[in-house]
Amino acid sequence: MLRNLIVLMCLFGSSSSAFAQKADIKPTISPTFFSPDEEITITYDVTGTNLSGLSEAWLWLWLPDQSNVDVTSNVNPADSDTGKTDAAKFTKSNESGRTYFSITLKLTDFTNKSAADIAKVGLLIKGNDWADGQSEDYIFDIQDGYSYLVNSPSKSYGFYEAGDQVVFDIELSANSSVSFSLDGTEVFTDVEARTVSFAHDVIDDGQVHLLIFTATNGIESLTYNHSYTTPPVVEAESLPEGKVNGVNHDSNTSVTLVLTAPNKENVFVLGDFNDWSLDKDYLMKKDGSKFWLEINGLTAGTEYIYQYLIDGELVIADPYAEKVSSIYDDGEIIAENRYPDLKPHPSDKTSKEASFLMVGMPEYEWTVTDFEAPSKEDLVIYELLVRDFTEDRNYRSVIEKLDYLDSLGINAIELLPVTEFEGNLSWGYNPSYMLAQDKYYGTEDELRELIDKAHQRGIAIIFDMVLNHQFGRSPLVAMEASG
Repeated sequence: MLRNLIVLMCLFGSSSSAFAQKADIKPTISPTFFSPDEEITITYDVTGTNLSGLSEAWLWLWLPDQSNVDVTSNVNPADSDTGKTDAAKFTKSNESGRTYFSITLKLTDFTNKSAADIAKVGLLIKGNDWADGQSEDYIFDIQDGYSYLVNSPSKSYGFYEAGDQVVFDIELSANSSVSFSLDGTEVFTDVEARTVSFAHDVIDDGQVHLLIFTATNGIESLTYNHSYTTPPVVEAESLPEGKVNGVNHDSNTSVTLVLTAPNKENVFVLGDFNDWSLDKDYLMKKDGSKFWLEINGLTAGTEYIYQYLIDGELVIADPYAEKVSSIYDDGEIIAENRYPDLKPHPSDKTSKEASFLMVGMPEYEWTVTDFEAPSKEDLVIYELLVRDFTEDRNYRSVIEKLDYLDSLGINAIELLPVTEFEGNLSWGYNPSYMLAQDKYYGTEDELRELIDKAHQRGIAIIFDMVLNHQFGRSPLVAMEASG
């Protein structure tokens, strides 16, 4: 944790922001299996969504593992530069009472990248302007060689009600021998299959069950896991004394996670430590509006990424996370090495932001441990936006300018908000996580070093914070919006 700080809280505006609702739809892509230099057709069925009323729509496409790739057609509003956006314009059609938007393209031509450079693709459909509506992000891997496509179920885990079925619809790139097992017992087999349909009647016992699909073409094998439960039986147990929201470090191998979630019934922890699947051992205990879970067997010095699954529907990062894994922002940070050795977002496991935790984290060795801040009436403050202070836009460049700042006769630097904000270039007044530092500026230890070296010069560091600003990615906003 950071220390030796003066915290300045600047309160502005309302507590949250309004965003256009995102349509929860996925495209179909034809053919199912293709290489990036082959022609494909992307189709969205927008029937019954707020997008069905659009007369025109555009494709927004990116390469998640190459965030520095500038796709020419990604321009908003689309009509501001039709010379670039016409290539991304969908064709609208109505068939049998349903409304579709379709576009045909080659990924290599569309991105101006070679086939070898395209391994993962993200896309969405949008109106002329973001405010006109858009779909949720859809991210997929290019299926090369022996592979499968799971059309349903849509996730590797699910919550179901009594009488429901788990319906599998899987396509394979070659004839295969396939099987399904339930909790270790084989329940279905087929041979020479290219498409697989299988329906499983859910077991209504409030426990977690595991279905495993296996396929082989005689040379290679593929597996797909789907864990599920009906409304689980949650153990009621008092929160251990002294435990607070977020990650409580119990030892170099264990933590206790605590989440305050009013009006919620159950919370599972999903993450690296359980292969992002439902597991009864990761169903949090409940104490009133607080959910908690002790996790053991962790390795000191190893970073783990995790999320919370609330009532089987809402997936969020920890609101009290001290480091955030962002599917939106981290690609650029990694490409530019702004945060060395940053663990990539697990986009093959989740399309939402997630949280980091680490036990046994090395302590920062402070040089100044007895800093005394100037009195309020004696403060001479330099207000500093890290984004604009130097061309490098990072803590390291501010550290290198401390002698210059000291020469101005100041005794305090007020950093415009550096807590995790949306996007990588911002004034910082659009935060989503109040205890995490935005990684675009550098590492936590580089921020500590900036504070420490400022203190060596008698300069205080003031954090400008907006505690009543929470934007669309905020887990607090997501929990509030869900009721």
